[in-house]
Order: sequence, then structure tokens, then C-alpha cells
Amino acid sequence: ELSDDDLDKQMQALWAHVHVAMGRAAALQAEINRRGLWHKWGARSAGHWLSWRAGLSMREANVVCRVADRLDDCPGTTKALQAGEVSLAKAAAITRVATDATEDTLLYYARYAPTPELEGIARAYHKATEALSDEDTERHHRRYLSAYFDEASDYIIRGRLTPEAGAVVDKALAVAFDKNA
Repeated sequence: ELSDDDLDKQMQALWAHVHVAMGRAAALQAEINRRGLWHKWGARSAGHWLSWRAGLSMREANVVCRVADRLDDCPGTTKALQAGEVSLAKAAAITRVATDATEDTLLYYARYAPTPELEGIARAYHKATEALSDEDTERHHRRYLSAYFDEASDYIIRGRLTPEAGAVVDKALAVAFDKNA
């Protein structure tokens, strides 16, 4: 009989191994995608091939393929996934929107936020960066955002955002508070 703490530790360790395996699978899939082997093997898409070979749903297979296609663009996420530090779902949220400038911040959030919240953060990043136009360039260069957990585990946010980005953050905070209510 395992104690509650031992059960928790064993589950965390097991899932870390699963994440490592998914990181390796994504890396192999990236090479399959680069070579176009799924087509050679008669599949309609990389996702169809992976679904067939791995027994995944099409949705799951497509997520692996999307992450695989972004591994070279997101080296920090690749490393974290292959080390078992983040799940494939979190890697998918990050790789969907990450840039060189945002990947480290998104990885930081991934280590603390549950997956649904990380997906919301990633969507907010995407909307905020998509909303920038040439007219916003000067304002964009003046903006900053720092967010961190302090020693009491409180989440501290400080920054200067464009009105559009502020609206996205405001909406994300409203959603976060609604979910916690």
C-alpha cells in the first residue's frame, strides 16, 4: 500500500516518462514529416499515417504533427518536452504561438499553469501580437510586461501594454477569475 505522497510522486514520475516518450515521438515525427515518408507509405497526411501507426485519434495525431513541425522553431520547448518537464498538450499550446521573443515566457507559464490556463495565455499572446499594426510600432517598443510568483506564491503582474493587448489581458483575467469562482 502506497502512502498518499508516494502515490503522488509515482504518478508524477510516470507521467514525466510519458512526456519524455512523447518528446521523442514528436522528434521522430518531425523527421518523418521532413522526409514526406507518410506520403510514400500511402497515407493522405502525416496525421492520418500517425493515427494509423500509433492508434491515436486524428485529433491527437494532428497535435503531435503540429508540434513536430515547430520543434526546430522552439528549441526551449523541444528541450523541456524531451526532458519530461512539459506535456505534449503544453508544448502544443506553446508551439502554436511562440516566437523567439515569447517562447521563454510561455515556458515559464507552462511550468506553473495548468494546461487549460496555458492555452488561454497562448491565445492571448497570439491575439495581442496579431493586433499590432505599423501605427502601433512605437507604442509596442515602449511596452513591457513582467509577471512572476513571489516568495509567498502570489502572482505579481506589472506592465505597460497597448490598449488592444490590455483588453486581451483583461479578458484573460476575467476568464481566470470566473473559473476560480
